[in-house]
Amino acid sequence: MEETPRSAPGPASGFVALPAADFANLRLTYDHLRWTLIGLPILLFCVTLTIGLWKALSTGLWKDSFPSSISAYYSGSSRDVFVGVMIAIAACLIAYRGTTALEEFSLNMAGFFAVFVALIPTTLESVMKQLRTLGERPVGGFSAADYGWSLRITVFWVVIICAVLTFLTLRRSHRTAEMFARGGWGRRFMVAAVLLTAVFLALLVWQLYFAGSAAYVELDGLGGPAKLHNYAAIVMILLLAVAVWSHAYPDRAAKGDPTAEPYDPDLLYLYKWIFLAMTVGVVLVGVLVRLLTPDHWVLAIEWWEIGCFAFFWFVETRRAARRRRKLGQASAQAPAIEGAPTVQAAPMVTL
Repeated sequence: MEETPRSAPGPASGFVALPAADFANLRLTYDHLRWTLIGLPILLFCVTLTIGLWKALSTGLWKDSFPSSISAYYSGSSRDVFVGVMIAIAACLIAYRGTTALEEFSLNMAGFFAVFVALIPTTLESVMKQLRTLGERPVGGFSAADYGWSLRITVFWVVIICAVLTFLTLRRSHRTAEMFARGGWGRRFMVAAVLLTAVFLALLVWQLYFAGSAAYVELDGLGGPAKLHNYAAIVMILLLAVAVWSHAYPDRAAKGDPTAEPYDPDLLYLYKWIFLAMTVGVVLVGVLVRLLTPDHWVLAIEWWEIGCFAFFWFVETRRAARRRRKLGQASAQAPAIEGAPTVQAAPMVTL
């Protein structure tokens, strides 16, 4: 089946002439981004699963061998893997140019929250209490004040860099501003996402810098399960679900968007199933696992979302490859111009 233009095709439905070498570099760059976004969540899943299985086989205690969530690995030997994978995923999400303005905005915001999922431990409260019991200057380690100041300095520079990147993006690309100007539900979604971000940053700044001394930084957010780590993780997953939705229902997502790419109708059913799995399926998985093993339902939900996330990028890789083949066929059928330099017809958006 042929590709179907979205509801408002514009410049993105045409071609731009590039030297063949430049086109190949762009293609490889986007291919590597997509494959990285497949490999990183799989790496996180394999590491956490393997460590749990190894502990279970070594001790025979299956129930106690797996933590309550992936984030709980922050306090263990897998901390470096967890933090590194989340930061890398955040960078890839921000670098990736979505097929629509809606997808790009959602991925950028998800990347922002992914950084804080990595930086703010879910067990920060217990970590700080333990450090306070060790005194002000424990030998060969951090004090609670040291840890608090480390978080303060890191978050300060993360926010500054994110602000600079946001400014540069808005200055060089008008996709987000144009989506806001078009109004409708796209604008309402943007306003809701920005409000969630503003609330998160307000809580973060208050609790990190003004609520007490550095030794008592705990970032408990709204209290209970609504700690800032969980806040960031939930919003990140919701934003990723919106990005998947934009592929499952492309005509709605790209309404009025002149930069939207044509979509592949043969893959729509896969995007719809992924979106359904990320929203409805995850609830069913959580309820089922909570009935079977109440201590690990969050871990099961996180593994489920990781699988959906990796599969989404696998489908995206397939979509991009199918699109390139069709563009290559169209380019091969175009009449050659004698004496013209070697060029490649490339789509004006994501490759």
